[in-house]
Amino acid sequence: MSETTALNCSISEKGTLLVISLLGAVTKANEMVIEKCQKEISEKQGIKSVVISFQDVSSLDFAGAAALVRLQKTIRDRPSALRICCLKIDFRVRLEDRGAIRTPEICKDLAESLKSLGLLEK
Repeated sequence: MSETTALNCSISEKGTLLVISLLGAVTKANEMVIEKCQKEISEKQGIKSVVISFQDVSSLDFAGAAALVRLQKTIRDRPSALRICCLKIDFRVRLEDRGAIRTPEICKDLAESLKSLGLLEK
C-alpha cells in the first residue's frame, strides 16, 4: 500500500483523555486500521473523553466513513464524551450530509476540543 493510500491511527492517552490521530486515507481498504483502533479503545478503562483528529487525513470515502461511524458508536457507548477536530471543510460537509458525524461534536482544532470538554481553561 503506498503512502498516499495508507492509513495510520495513533492513540495518545493522558489521564481520562484519549486523542486519536488519523494519518492518511480513510477508505474501505483501510477500515481494518480503524477497527484495530476501535478494539484498542474498547479495552481501555476509565476513559471519559475522546478526541478524533482528522488533521492529517488526506482523503475520505463513504465506505471508510462507515468504519468511523462504528468507532464513534464504540466511544459513545462507553460512555465517553466525543469531539472531532481538524476536519477539512469538504470532509465535514460530506460526513454531515450523510449523518456520519454529529454537528455539536465538531470542533475547529484540538485546543477548542479540549476547551469544550472542560479540559482547558476557556
